Amino acid sequence: MKPNQPRLTLERTGADALLEGLAVAGWLAGIATLLVTWPDLPDRLPMHFDVSGRPNRWGPRAKLFVLPTISLVLLVGLTVLSRFPHIYNYVVVITEQNAERQYRLAVHLIRFLSVLLQWMFAVILWDVVRASQGLPHSGIWLVPAFVAGTFVLLIVYLVKASSEPSSGRSS
Repeated sequence: MKPNQPRLTLERTGADALLEGLAVAGWLAGIATLLVTWPDLPDRLPMHFDVSGRPNRWGPRAKLFVLPTISLVLLVGLTVLSRFPHIYNYVVVITEQNAERQYRLAVHLIRFLSVLLQWMFAVILWDVVRASQGLPHSGIWLVPAFVAGTFVLLIVYLVKASSEPSSGRSS
């Protein structure tokens, strides 16, 4: 905990529950993709794609379990981290007056990032399965699209966190 940052317990809102549910749904979508397609997958799958979207590295299908494992670690880690906003670094000085607003903004950022990451891993898994079956897949735009989404989330957060709360709101 930062020495001067108040420690607050934020009540979980409907938006929080929705975001956590969407993150879990993303992880489950990846797991479902893996389980449903497993019997039909070849022994060797594409593991990396070149700039034109063609597979350029292959590996055993068991390596597909790495994606949902990493995804689960991120899901659990970000969920736990979202419970402790008082330990984060902020773009503004945290005071008693702005702590709740800043903490909520930061927690929402963490939850949105969790949703984005879970669905990114699920879509990557889906793409690898499609590519292994010779079906069309997203190719090279997938990861840059998720990176761009992450930057949009960060910019929105930074703008909101740096601005004063709207007038008429009591602190």
